[in-house]
Amino acid sequence: MKFGRVVCMSVAILAGMQIFVFEGALAGSASPDSLGPDNTLFTLVLRDHVKDGMVDYRAVKSDQRFADYMTLLKKSNPTAIAAIGRLAYWINVYNAFTIQIVLDRYPTKSILNKLAYLTGGSVFKNKLVELDGKKYSLDSIENDIIRPY
Repeated sequence: MKFGRVVCMSVAILAGMQIFVFEGALAGSASPDSLGPDNTLFTLVLRDHVKDGMVDYRAVKSDQRFADYMTLLKKSNPTAIAAIGRLAYWINVYNAFTIQIVLDRYPTKSILNKLAYLTGGSVFKNKLVELDGKKYSLDSIENDIIRPY
């Protein structure tokens, strides 16, 4: 079983954000439709395949729930999500697409190519995330969308 630490910090942040969104929805501050896609599939995948901060990429790659969640995310419209759910949505997008990038290259020791990173062509700079027809880079999601919150 191969495990990796590529998204450990993001996964820890993700868990807390999903709780925040759930509590906001219970409080009636936003309609469930405007909170973004249902994250149940992603939550179950993380619960089943992340142990002590280590992602079992082989298991995630073969888990149909992850593929179904990615399809759901790709169809989602970020501009339709209420403010209360927006940060959690973008953290989930960042985490899920980071995992997908690892899976696309699995097995791999790292998704960082030192030469590409130095020349500005890393997986974090390339627009590999497509949501509702618009493309984003992981770098822009992290630095332009998530960090300003």
